[in-house]
Amino acid sequence: MSVQIFLDYIPLIIKELPNSPKCAADIADLVKFVDNMKIMTLREELTALMKRCAAKKDTFIAEAIADLPDVQKLAVQECIAAAKKRKQGRRYTCDWVYECLLMRIKSPSLYESIRRKDILPLPSQSTLAKYIRSFDIGFGFKKNLFETLRSKVACMSMQQRRGALLLDEMKLSEGLSFNRKDINIIGFTDLGNHTPSTQKNELGNHGLVFMFQPFQGKWVQTLGAFLSRGCASGEILHKLIIECIILLEDVGLYIDVLTTDGASWNRTMWKKFGLEKDMCSCHNPTNDNRRLWIASDFPHLIKCVRNRIVQQQNITTPDGEIKTLHWDAVIAMDDPKTHTLKVCPKLSSAHVHPKSYQKMNVALAFQLFSSSAANGMQIYKNDHPWLKDCDSTIIFVERMNALIDIMNSRTPLTALKDGTNQKQIHINAAKDA
Repeated sequence: MSVQIFLDYIPLIIKELPNSPKCAADIADLVKFVDNMKIMTLREELTALMKRCAAKKDTFIAEAIADLPDVQKLAVQECIAAAKKRKQGRRYTCDWVYECLLMRIKSPSLYESIRRKDILPLPSQSTLAKYIRSFDIGFGFKKNLFETLRSKVACMSMQQRRGALLLDEMKLSEGLSFNRKDINIIGFTDLGNHTPSTQKNELGNHGLVFMFQPFQGKWVQTLGAFLSRGCASGEILHKLIIECIILLEDVGLYIDVLTTDGASWNRTMWKKFGLEKDMCSCHNPTNDNRRLWIASDFPHLIKCVRNRIVQQQNITTPDGEIKTLHWDAVIAMDDPKTHTLKVCPKLSSAHVHPKSYQKMNVALAFQLFSSSAANGMQIYKNDHPWLKDCDSTIIFVERMNALIDIMNSRTPLTALKDGTNQKQIHINAAKDA
């Protein structure tokens, strides 16, 4: 017998009871019992309805945001989840925490402003710090990272797995820090199994980072970091690169290119791989039937060209003499005291005469050889005495600008496809060179 049928029979049972004080008490208890049963039944029905509504609501939301980008989907889901709980009781998904960390790194002040105004449900600084402490930090190649990469590349095509291995070094300040998670002191030289015995107890002051970048796709993956005393030697770099390539090839990625800058220790590493004057590739460490091409970092080469011109001030080329005075003349003609409209608004003295860390700025080097700089020389050619012999500099700048455009063609609009005007322009520029 169902609960509802039982409740329907209760009034009939009460009518059949005799009219006595004892029966009155029993009837009162029975009525109270009936009321409680009705309340329980209504609660069960309400719970079932809430579950049905929640299921339909989740389905409706999923359908409504189906066409949004993944990051926007994640933001909408986090906003809905945050509305169900107080600020102190919120829980965040790992993907959302990663996005929040990136936002905070790019602009801490903007991150705090968005969090205080509740524009997005962002975790506090202390919450982010707790998540960061939970990460497995340290130097070297982490096994967990490569196992995660194995899962990521399992659904990729062969073309999507091919890419380049990048590495670079930077100067760091010396210092020690204590990692409470694994009870370890961080700050001493750490080059994995290749740490020189003479440097194990010395403080590191240079960071070395390895990164993978596919030929197809815009994602990149940091593979490992190391700490050295001074720049790592070419012999150690050679061993670390071979170890990294073996680990990447083991998880299903294919390394076809190794890219570094042209520092002396990197050139020593190139020689370890067997590179010579007319040879820019060697056998792949994991497969003798494949070649490993070694390339110098293009932005670094452009900076070297710029630094050479700035240091020498006058450079002789087959087209004529290149002078830094030609750029100085354009900057002088664009003086805001005499002109309200500039021909080269981005060109400044920092481009032609960089100081200290400005020499490392890639944007300054690229903008020095921009088409606007060549156009400015052409426009002011007859207005400034320093620009009377600037034809050779204009030709050189236009050639460098075409080269930079070729190396930066990553979008369909600027891609070197057959039949496009962009490709023909670059072919003509290469022929003129």
